[in-house]
Amino acid sequence: MDNPNIQQILEQQLLTVAKAVEDKIDDEIAALDRLDLDDMEVLRERRLQQMKKMAEKRRGWVALGHGEYSEIPTEKEFFSVVKASERVVCHFYRENWPCKVMDKHLGILAKQHIETRFIKLNAEKSPYLAEKLRIVVLPTLALVRNAKVEDYVVGFDELGATDAFSTEELEERLSKAQVIFYEGKLPFDLDFHPSNDLVAAGLITGHLLLYSYAAESPPVRLLEVNAHTESCRAVRFVNEGRAIVTGSPDCSILASDTETGSAITRLENSHGAAVNRIVNVTDSTFASGDDEGCVKVWDTRQRSCCNSFNVHEEYISDLTFASDSMKLLGTSGDGTLSVCNLRSNKVQTRSEFSEDELLSVVIMKVRFNNCDRFVDLSPNSVDALLKLDEDRVITGSENGIISLVGILPNRVIQPIAEHSEYPVERLAFSHDRKYLGSISHDQTLKLWDLDDLLQGSGNPTHNHSASEDTDSDGMDIEDSILKSSKGTKRKNSSKSQNLGTSNNFFADL
Repeated sequence: MDNPNIQQILEQQLLTVAKAVEDKIDDEIAALDRLDLDDMEVLRERRLQQMKKMAEKRRGWVALGHGEYSEIPTEKEFFSVVKASERVVCHFYRENWPCKVMDKHLGILAKQHIETRFIKLNAEKSPYLAEKLRIVVLPTLALVRNAKVEDYVVGFDELGATDAFSTEELEERLSKAQVIFYEGKLPFDLDFHPSNDLVAAGLITGHLLLYSYAAESPPVRLLEVNAHTESCRAVRFVNEGRAIVTGSPDCSILASDTETGSAITRLENSHGAAVNRIVNVTDSTFASGDDEGCVKVWDTRQRSCCNSFNVHEEYISDLTFASDSMKLLGTSGDGTLSVCNLRSNKVQTRSEFSEDELLSVVIMKVRFNNCDRFVDLSPNSVDALLKLDEDRVITGSENGIISLVGILPNRVIQPIAEHSEYPVERLAFSHDRKYLGSISHDQTLKLWDLDDLLQGSGNPTHNHSASEDTDSDGMDIEDSILKSSKGTKRKNSSKSQNLGTSNNFFADL
């Protein structure tokens, strides 16, 4: 600068700002140094109180009928509902096929979006409301915020003018009216590379994202692949991490090169319905499950199906593999757990029907003589399970809380993290088990330092030579990575006949 006085003033201002920042950092360091055990206990208690407040909020929604798609009998009750809940989706229907299609999608969304009340009302029995709200075409959705009808979805015109629209398309339309919390880049699944510091995630947009991560460094996006025309529901590294396999409601399975993102092969029409889950089986095979209860095993060398099992009546919610016995275990929305024997290529056994959907499964080295239920562990559904060791599992619940749960005795040891106020859809460990990854509807994939989470919970996991300064790293989907699923499917349980007793089932396992 030509004027030395101006330059001197600017330099002085910069020094003042730098000194203020330095003083603030020094104060924070000093405050941390002054913490004693009592202070740490106060911080821990504050964290628990925050979790409890969020859980209380969700319990309030549940008490109002959120989380279920229900019919209200009278017009009078409509006014009570919209006054009690901030966000309401009301389906004006009659007994016809288009309205039944809408019922199916709303039933799924009601469970995924507990922040909104989903109801239905027979339009033919509600003449006053039908006239007042000008309901002519059925089905019509009245979208209500703060006791005021803000928008309508009339028929299927905005959903592709077909009854074959997806739940995701309706979900996106409702989000535009701001009656549900959803931004369009929700994650469905995540998986860590088997040997490198890489994590992959599949989005509702059909994109596959690949990130590298490191201690004390921001995540770096390596790849973004437009993998599918519909949502990317399932993601797995295969072939020792050289490829990433993804599944989608477009019924295809895509294998992409981990380094370049280029397509290795695409199996069009791999299933007759949406591909919902993928799990590794052996070094050269993986299994996939679809929305109609079919499980298939694929050979990556031959690029073909080597086993197929039509085992369930509803969607496959989760799969896991027992390598020592070559058995594939699956859970389903029909409320049953199945065991497929890959050696004999047969469905070996299937559990009794549960009253609720089964959403996740892990294998523990504990022998049961009967079905051992966890009673009153949580008022919220458990959407994700991850085995920590033979005595403990990590659970992700619909209230966004991640908990450590003991097996025999069955008990919640303690809540260890809160991802967000939305359901935790998937949990996974990094290859070295330093990090726990979680995804939810807040559009972030969070990496938690596992040792930090497990402090004070009993026997710790393996100690690591490297330590992390932060307890978790959140990656935003827009700028970094993604959040979590289900577009996960959840449907009403099928009430078919029992296929044997629980004694026989667990004896087979």
